[in-house]
Amino acid sequence: MLSTPLKRLSGLSLLAGSVIVIVGIVPGFFVDSGPADTLSVATALIRLTGAMLVVLGLPGVSLGGNQRTGVLGLIGSVCTSLFFLMALATEPIFAFVFPYLAVKDPSLVSGPPPAPLFIFFTIDGLMLLIGGVLLGIAILRSATSPRWSGLALIIGALVSFAGGFFQGPIGDLGTVIVLIGLIWLTIGLWPKQADATASAAVLPASVRG
Repeated sequence: MLSTPLKRLSGLSLLAGSVIVIVGIVPGFFVDSGPADTLSVATALIRLTGAMLVVLGLPGVSLGGNQRTGVLGLIGSVCTSLFFLMALATEPIFAFVFPYLAVKDPSLVSGPPPAPLFIFFTIDGLMLLIGGVLLGIAILRSATSPRWSGLALIIGALVSFAGGFFQGPIGDLGTVIVLIGLIWLTIGLWPKQADATASAAVLPASVRG
């Protein structure tokens, strides 16, 4: 349950951030824009904003929502947070560096990324794979968390990582599924707090202590 003001703020941050990141991803499914196009820059900045909110809210919800996620949940939450922290480094590249390079020398952004950047992207993908799967398993094993959100995290993490080996927006689709799982988790924890408050309100004062 999101039972304290700090936890509820974490939930709001995670919920808003997840929605914002999805808004920044979805246009890429329908519009094939170049690195220097206004849409590419705008969506990168949108995703950057959303990722900041997700990083702020995820620990409070995944670890502080009174669900028993244990060590798996801790590792999963840390790795998933690292994925979004690394996005805080990659999205400015898409928003500022790639557009500049595309104008100066389009050949610099038309091929595969340099080896160091490729390694960075690979590690980022591994963080989401490990984090999403472990956090998802922990949620499925939890007695209080919305379990279907855990399944969404696992499926999304697997699809996102597999998408790195194929052309097209498969990886982005996996990320959207992960974000839907986080939204589901946050919303699923919220009513329990309301129910607990209502139950406490009808108990006699002697029972409530």
